[in-house]
Amino acid sequence: MIAAVADKTVVIRLELHVAEDTLTGRASDGTGTAREFVGWLGLVAAIDALVPQSSPRPRAADAFRSLDEGDAP
Repeated sequence: MIAAVADKTVVIRLELHVAEDTLTGRASDGTGTAREFVGWLGLVAAIDALVPQSSPRPRAADAFRSLDEGDAP
């Protein structure tokens, strides 16, 4: 079941510091909330943390099932 999603624009400011092979910085949404990050995955996680969620996220256990739970692929 998919919940209805209202259109919303989120503006995120990025401060990127690139030194050789390392990316660090801060992402902020202009409301005083800022997320420090390290690396590309950290950047994605920081942006994800600043985007308001309209519905609860599935738990990791709900998102992935092993094949031995009784269902074939």
